[in-house]
Amino acid sequence: MVSYNAHVMDCITEMESALGNEAKSKANKYKEEYNMKIFMIGGTGLLGSEAAKVLISRGHEVTAMALPPLPDGAILPTEMKIEYGNYLEMSDDELCKHLTGCDGFVFAAGVDERVEGPRAHL
Repeated sequence: MVSYNAHVMDCITEMESALGNEAKSKANKYKEEYNMKIFMIGGTGLLGSEAAKVLISRGHEVTAMALPPLPDGAILPTEMKIEYGNYLEMSDDELCKHLTGCDGFVFAAGVDERVEGPRAHL
């Protein structure tokens, strides 16, 4: 069985390599090491928080959108910025504002008992 952390690290490696050499060389003009600004929806959940830990350990800056309140007992990276909001209630323009200036996006939101899903019409 593959651990969540190993799978998350594989996904992050793929995302970093997808930037390509041109983007990396441009970034290196300003920094010795390329660090991405990542916006994440669901960064306070099980998978999202693990992905955030890996990204931050690799030098990336992570901002997560989360529903308040934070999960009890959640062990979150202190370096992760948290913005509270519900992406399901946001317009496309509002979501685009959160993505402005970001180099990457991670969607890690899952089922959440704080949000009522659509009801089946009987």
